[in-house]
Amino acid sequence: MALTKVHNRMIEGASISVVDFGAVGDGVTDDSSAIISASATGEYVFFPDGEYYINSTISPANTLWFGNGGAIIKMGANGTISSSAGSIDVFNMKFHGPVTEAQYDDGVASSAISTAFDSPTYLDGSDSSYGGADFTHTKSTDTLTLDLASLTGTTRRSIESDYITLDSTKKYVVHIDEGFISSYASFSGITIRRYDGSNTYLGDYDPGGSTADLSLSSTHKIKIRIVLRRTSDMATANPTSTVVDLSKIKFFKLVGTASTFDLTNMDQSHFQIANAREDATVSNCVFEYMAKTPLQFISSKRSKVSECIVRRSWGGFGSTNCTEITFEGNKIDNRQLHTDGSLYNLKYQRKKSIAGTNTDYTTISNNYLRGANWGIEFTPMSGYKAVTINNVVISEIVGISNPGGDYTALNGNVIELAPGWAQFGIEIPSSHVDIDVSSNSITFLNPANNQAYGIGVTGSSSTWKRGKFSDNKIFGAPQGLFLNNSGTAIATKLVVSNNDIDYGGAGIFVQKLNADIVGNTINRVHDIVGGFIPEGGIVVAGPTLEVDVSNNSVQASSEYAMRILTGKSVVNNNTIECLSILPAAISVEVGTDHLFSNNIFKGTVPTGYYASSGSGTKRSLANRAVTGDGPGNIILLGTRDEQYRYSLTSTGAGSPVVHSPSFTLPGRGTYIVNARIDVSGDGTNLVSGTFLVQLGNDVAYDMVTTDQIGSTAVSSGAPLVGFATMSLSVAITGVATFTITQSGGSAGSTATTIVEVRKFIH
Repeated sequence: MALTKVHNRMIEGASISVVDFGAVGDGVTDDSSAIISASATGEYVFFPDGEYYINSTISPANTLWFGNGGAIIKMGANGTISSSAGSIDVFNMKFHGPVTEAQYDDGVASSAISTAFDSPTYLDGSDSSYGGADFTHTKSTDTLTLDLASLTGTTRRSIESDYITLDSTKKYVVHIDEGFISSYASFSGITIRRYDGSNTYLGDYDPGGSTADLSLSSTHKIKIRIVLRRTSDMATANPTSTVVDLSKIKFFKLVGTASTFDLTNMDQSHFQIANAREDATVSNCVFEYMAKTPLQFISSKRSKVSECIVRRSWGGFGSTNCTEITFEGNKIDNRQLHTDGSLYNLKYQRKKSIAGTNTDYTTISNNYLRGANWGIEFTPMSGYKAVTINNVVISEIVGISNPGGDYTALNGNVIELAPGWAQFGIEIPSSHVDIDVSSNSITFLNPANNQAYGIGVTGSSSTWKRGKFSDNKIFGAPQGLFLNNSGTAIATKLVVSNNDIDYGGAGIFVQKLNADIVGNTINRVHDIVGGFIPEGGIVVAGPTLEVDVSNNSVQASSEYAMRILTGKSVVNNNTIECLSILPAAISVEVGTDHLFSNNIFKGTVPTGYYASSGSGTKRSLANRAVTGDGPGNIILLGTRDEQYRYSLTSTGAGSPVVHSPSFTLPGRGTYIVNARIDVSGDGTNLVSGTFLVQLGNDVAYDMVTTDQIGSTAVSSGAPLVGFATMSLSVAITGVATFTITQSGGSAGSTATTIVEVRKFIH
């Protein structure tokens, strides 16, 4: 990069040399005194090529330093630069810390991991050992194939290895190669269980949940547990095998500096700039092998770090209590070296490439960040403004974590999450006032954690005013776009538009927020279980809110393509493709006012196009199925029908058992009424009937006729057996009553009746 005019003037002689103050630059002699004396002049200090060694804390009055590119400030383990209140302009310098070259070595033989699964233990949903009759596995060399094919309902199962021995005096980290899982099926996650020398359980190793030291230490033995889950609505036609390659799990032993330093208290920095005068700049500098945060700003205003390089260091750049700070055009590579010559992400500390706390008006742009645990993390940000644009972030656990403030923009970033414990591509915790998350590209490489999110907005906020999530591309995330307000429902409407999401459990999840969910493309690529989130291509939750779900293209292969758990919705012009036999393409579980129109269903015919529970009106207009009507509770009669749905719980007693639910028809006209009886909520059709109803033109409905055009059914199997009949009567007031009589066998006293009414519009 070309030098600026001011820096050209420095090199041409408008400066002093640190050598004139006694600096030797041989990498052995401590040059601290010479550096302090030269800096006290207030002039720009030139460092000729050489290594200027410091191994204590120095506090220069000013830090106006520059070099020709060959000047190195060589820091020992105790070397720290603390610049406070003076002028700061550091240009074209190198800073070299005490980290040794190699940090990783092989810690556990891969054969030991594979052998530990030769005779694994099966665990049930309560983590107790059991015989495993409904859970099978096969092992071929290093490949485990796990099968839950015979399980139904909501179920969790685990397979756990035998003990794997570690050296309790050493520290370890876990690395997972891409290809660890080749078929997700019911995969939920992987857990490392820790034990002491007496086989006493010590807790789980969880890199994603740690705040500082991410290494596995003081551990004599471990077990590896692989967890699988099914949910009650998982379609039986889904793939049921999870395939795991055990050779992709590696345990590295820490060596070199990483094995000797205290990793639990790493918040210090090698170069600290505090209370600097305005416009402090650090540019075109190189930071290598730093054992602390290479560069930290504290209580500074209008500072800038640009065109700098960080290599093999524990962290990158930070800011605390600053205003108007910019990180632009930097290249930070926090990967560490293995003794075999390979580079791996920094795995033993919660370190970030760029980080900040209570920093307002932050701009982070056009940086290349690789190998940290968290690529970018700022906390907290309530009331603050931040712009994070056009960065490339390749990280271990989180790409960008940036709490919402008065204004938060995250645009045009490219993020890649490593295989293993990835959690968030973009995370926005805490308060949310005005958010623009657009045009980002996020890729998960083989996640081993089902509760991981492409974009996750979490927390409780009553101040959320505006939110835009548009034109993002999310590939391979267990959960795609997760917008969760855990507090009181917010009336502010969000825009979720034109996102392209390849997901595992849930494509778009919105809770307690009004939203326009428009023009998104959502494809199911993993059959990964959705953790605590309801699964589906689009899931909307919140009891009183309103959503518009329109012009989306949704693929689904487990549970539902769409789940509506909110008060009011308009679901229009969507294309829904079922990749397997779903219980329903769309499930409406909460609310009183829903309209479905002009939706196209294609692919495998679901059990039902719509599933509904809860009282209220559901209208259907001009929907059609490309692959035929198929079975289920929707007939799709054409383009001029209106559909209403009711869910009633009816009670009967005696022998035969009689159920008599009633409801009011919506008005004068011609109707087709279809009803089915569901016992125990398991989808069993005990009896169904279809009726044609005509109501007269007067307010009192003086003409009422009913004709049965469908047949009743004979039920079979528990809980009801025998013959059932159904009849419909309509009073002159428009109140309709179904009577269902069950004779023979035995029956429970309650059942749920789903009534579907179509009003023809003439």
